[in-house]
Amino acid sequence: MAEELLNSFDAAKQLGIGHRRLMRLVEAGIVRPQIVNSNDTRWSEHHLCEARAAIALRDSGYSTNQLRDAVKFLIAAGYNPLSGKFLIVRGTKGKPRDLLRLTEKEGEAVSALRRGQRVLFLAETEAPPTPQEKRKK
Repeated sequence: MAEELLNSFDAAKQLGIGHRRLMRLVEAGIVRPQIVNSNDTRWSEHHLCEARAAIALRDSGYSTNQLRDAVKFLIAAGYNPLSGKFLIVRGTKGKPRDLLRLTEKEGEAVSALRRGQRVLFLAETEAPPTPQEKRKK
């Protein structure tokens, strides 16, 4: 059975945003639904997931230009741009400074806004339980 594809109006409704806002993300090249012709786009569940991620990042304070540049870089670097896990790096005044995409390689993140300029290695450690945690057991 083929997956049902939504038109842009139904996709926007399902995402809880206006049609125009969704189409701005498409026009900027941030999300890439299936384009049937110049007036008709179709949205699969995968496209909707990517749109949700783009909307969440946009709502977190990233500009359209920042997201467009991040998506272009991630595609060129061989990543699926809006799938996966991201870390939002904020500056002292709360504005987004960087966007790190966690890679498939354990403990590694690449900067999407600084065009991969730095790759960070993240260490996950398990701290011993605090006295309060020990008492709960």
